[in-house]
Amino acid sequence: MNNKFILYFITICGIFWLSAATAFSQAPQQWRFKVFLDEQEIGYHTVTVSPEKTRATVQVAASFDVKFLFFTAYSYLHNTQETWENNCIKTIESHTNDNGEILYVTGKQEDRHLVLNTHAGPQSLPGCVRTFAYWDPRLLQARRLLNTQTGEYLNVTISYIGDEDLIINGDSIVARRFRLLSENIAIDLWYSESMQWLALQTITKSGNQLRYQLEQLPV
Repeated sequence: MNNKFILYFITICGIFWLSAATAFSQAPQQWRFKVFLDEQEIGYHTVTVSPEKTRATVQVAASFDVKFLFFTAYSYLHNTQETWENNCIKTIESHTNDNGEILYVTGKQEDRHLVLNTHAGPQSLPGCVRTFAYWDPRLLQARRLLNTQTGEYLNVTISYIGDEDLIINGDSIVARRFRLLSENIAIDLWYSESMQWLALQTITKSGNQLRYQLEQLPV
């Protein structure tokens, strides 16, 4: 197995995902997913959104451990805190340990630019910048998204695939399936009829299926 995964989150990490900070409610909400590599449960990914008027604080946490026999073949730890205002990133602080490789992205909005410092060097992004915030269905209208793990600002295309049944905690839910494409990645996303984020699936570089299984629907 290739131990190197390239995962595009936001935040929850994307996330996920704000006239009143979230697309769904003014109350705090949390998405918690079990994460599977093929049939092996390897960890979790959570997104917590705390809205306040036109702002929101978003916290993303992910932790994976891939076991092989009695050894940990791969480990991944990712934490991000973002503040959003009027549907755009205001500040971001992200730290990742990708199997021993340390990555970071920090920054804030200044003079209509998101000014970033990353492990790869500084950069300044003009206009309203959004992350891979899967929890916010407005993500589906995006043309560029910030990878909070690497600091890359990527062109994306997102298309509607169709409706299908999805099992959440034993219940069958009609879900809308979308596909997000960018350089070297293809991510399938499922949303409920009310556009709650339900699931995620992608194929890693090593050919394994990575999928998110929602533990329960956010209140």
